Amino acid sequence: MVEEGKVTIFVTHGPDTPERCATPFYMASVALAMDCEAEMIFQINGALLVKKGVAEGLVVKEGGKRIIDFMRDAK
Repeated sequence: MVEEGKVTIFVTHGPDTPERCATPFYMASVALAMDCEAEMIFQINGALLVKKGVAEGLVVKEGGKRIIDFMRDAK
């Protein structure tokens, strides 16, 4: 069954590939801006991002935005 206005995003990348970690949170922010509900499911290495202290130490690229900031934007 498809539910209109709801987006499910699977987060599978973790600390070993920080450049791929921001996209799911960016997608959730966009969905919310479009008045959709965003649901995030953390699997494989993505589950490590919700471990305390992990996302705070990850940066998309040197001098870039931290993953925790993408998470806060989506929240």
